[in-house]
Amino acid sequence: MWRLIHHSRLAESVRVRVGDSFKAESFAEMESALNNIPWGDFITRTSTPKISVSSHKSRLYHTDAVKERIAKHLNQNLPEDPSNSESSSHIFARLENDICQLSIDATGDLLHRRTSNKHITASPLRETLAAAMVHLTGFQDTSWDSSDQVTIWDPFCGSGTIPLEFAGISTGNLIHRNMSSYHFQQWPGHRSDEYDRFLKEEETKKRKIPKKLKLIASDIDPRAISATSRNFENMFPDSAENFAKFRGDFEKISEFVPRGAMCVTNLPYGIRENYEVSEIFRRFGKLVQRRPDLRFFVLNGNSSFQNFTEIPWKICASFSNRGLPVQVLAPKT
Repeated sequence: MWRLIHHSRLAESVRVRVGDSFKAESFAEMESALNNIPWGDFITRTSTPKISVSSHKSRLYHTDAVKERIAKHLNQNLPEDPSNSESSSHIFARLENDICQLSIDATGDLLHRRTSNKHITASPLRETLAAAMVHLTGFQDTSWDSSDQVTIWDPFCGSGTIPLEFAGISTGNLIHRNMSSYHFQQWPGHRSDEYDRFLKEEETKKRKIPKKLKLIASDIDPRAISATSRNFENMFPDSAENFAKFRGDFEKISEFVPRGAMCVTNLPYGIRENYEVSEIFRRFGKLVQRRPDLRFFVLNGNSSFQNFTEIPWKICASFSNRGLPVQVLAPKT
């Protein structure tokens, strides 16, 4: 679990199952099964934790009633702990076909919040989505001992989230998230001494960005270039030789991008610098046609994008970006 939390760049949260799943066709059956759950390994509080319930194709479909009974059980059965009167625990109960599985949140805040003092621009891309894009390119399988130079270009870099994820994945380093502690550190069964040893061990495995990796970030907005520069300096202060930044229109910047590079970007969905997105999409399509030597991966949330680019695209993956359905696209070959 510790390794997953500190190394996964894709997970938004981590939950741990509490006990085995059990049949729950009635409230009486559920209440009886709750007595067999090892709550003491995870919670010892006088206050009731947050409880979330979902039910699908189950007789216990009234989620509020399920929540009330779990809360009542916890209030009556948890051992008191005066030193922890305020609970930060979050219990999840999932009912599927009359089978109930309980789990507990191990992390707390969403895990995309992993960059301390990050400089951001309007509508920033979540780090987890950027990491998913990186994995879809196959970049994580790069063999740095045998590969030639690898160049990544983000022409709409914003606060630099995509190139920063490429950099982070290339190092394989421990992720220090912007939070004081995780929920699992409050569990009665948490082994703090072993956890500290784990963190120290992982720190010894740190490595720099490979010399063969070149990251190019460009944007027409000077605020984006400033934010990207500061974020890269904060996260990778000793890797300036890996990073190049340009302010300007993507068609102009493309002249400086070497053959064989990979273009990975999050295209704007609305008005940007007085350009309608339809015009940006049209010009981006021309760039894709003009530079067949580049590999393109685009995060898109505009249903008109493919029509305006006038080229066929394949869907690599579909996500939700802050409630907006988006897709990672690559040109069809």
